[in-house]
Amino acid sequence: MSSYSKGLTEAVRQVFTSMLGLDLDLVNMQGSPDLKFERKISSTVGILGDWNGAVVLECSSSTACRLAAAMLGLETPEEVNEDVRDVIGEITNMVAGNFKSTLPGNSVLTLPCIIIGSDYSMGFISGKPVLTESMLCDGRGIVLSIIEGNGHC
Repeated sequence: MSSYSKGLTEAVRQVFTSMLGLDLDLVNMQGSPDLKFERKISSTVGILGDWNGAVVLECSSSTACRLAAAMLGLETPEEVNEDVRDVIGEITNMVAGNFKSTLPGNSVLTLPCIIIGSDYSMGFISGKPVLTESMLCDGRGIVLSIIEGNGHC
C-alpha cells in the first residue's frame, strides 16, 4: 500500500460523501488495469512546493455529467458542457486541496487542466504514478491517481 493511500482516501471521501452527498465504494484494482471508459474526461491539478506532483481524476463522460448534476442541483446534462468541465475541475481541485493538507511542508495548487475524448492517454514527463485508486460513485467508475514528480499538466 502506498504511503499516500490514506491521504487520498480521506480526501476523496471528504469531497464525494460529505460535500456531494454521493455513495462511494473503493474498488480493489491492485494489479488490474484501470477502469476503461468509451469516452472519458480527465482532470489534473498540480501540487507544487516541498512536494511536487499531481492529482488526476478520470471518469466517463456520463459519470462527469452525473457529478455535475449532483454538485449543481440540476438535471443531468446529456453531454459534457462548460458546467460539467468546471465541476470536474473543481472536484479535482477539492480532492487535491484535501490531499495537499496531508502532505508535509508548504505547497500550492495549479489550475485544473481538463482533457475530453475517446482515444487518448495522459503522461507526465518527469512524474511517475505512485498510487491509483479505482472507485464506484453511485455505481459509476472513477479513477484517481497520484503522480509524484512535477505538478505540470
